[in-house]
Amino acid sequence: MTAHLPGCPACREEVARCQTLAAAVQSAVDAAGAPGPGGLERVLASIELLEANGARRTGWRGRWRAGVEWLGDLFQRTPGPVRWGLAAQAALLVLVVGLTAWPGVRSPRTAYRTLADDGEQRVGQEALIHVVSTEDITERESSRGFT
Repeated sequence: MTAHLPGCPACREEVARCQTLAAAVQSAVDAAGAPGPGGLERVLASIELLEANGARRTGWRGRWRAGVEWLGDLFQRTPGPVRWGLAAQAALLVLVVGLTAWPGVRSPRTAYRTLADDGEQRVGQEALIHVVSTEDITERESSRGFT
């Protein structure tokens, strides 16, 4: 190959480009791939923890504990303002769900009945009549039967 390079200008140019690229790659600082201080130790510790817990955690209880531990770790790594924001969102969600469900709990619905159910009018109770008509009904037709 070294005997070929002096006689071939295209190959000499290719070798020069490769050498320039290799020098640039070797001198470049890889800031994105550089781990922070203690990064490798944290990764190795979490791998050891997973391996140790994997042997004794079986069933839904083990998965539950692993999930709770994962959430606790995530909580500890989350910045304070983000934690407060998530807590506020959770409180707001509980409030909205509570207010939505409250009218159904507070005033249970009475059973549906018609005026013809037992044939007698009850004293002291009001009757609620819900009338639904079509769009093309006239006033005269709608008042017929109600006196």
